[in-house]
Amino acid sequence: MVPQSTVPVDDAAAAKKIISLMDGFEDHDDVQNTYANFDIPDEILSQIAGK
Repeated sequence: MVPQSTVPVDDAAAAKKIISLMDGFEDHDDVQNTYANFDIPDEILSQIAGK
């Protein structure tokens, strides 16, 4: 699925919370698919991965 509109996430703390939430959804046994419309810049993703 491709979103019609995306939500930019420019805050590293908020991005970390969103990634954590999505990981939790994906790890849950009852969840089969996850979809999202957030857009996190690569710089922020690398900051999160580095921590």
